[in-house]
Amino acid sequence: MAVPYQRILVIGSGGVGTIAGYNLEQSGGATVVMALRSNFEAASKDSFTIESCDRGYVTGWKLSEDL
Repeated sequence: MAVPYQRILVIGSGGVGTIAGYNLEQSGGATVVMALRSNFEAASKDSFTIESCDRGYVTGWKLSEDL
């Protein structure tokens, strides 16, 4: 049975929230919306850079939406 497309809210974009959001979006089954506080302007204007054991070095990842 196919899982319906998801829209997921992640509150906070620390290390765990950011990698969770990235993995959810890369799975292709979800749009991730992040509630940001301290890094809202930087994340909206620029993008995230992620260095991960599983995903390697990722530059230029932008959120689908941010709050």
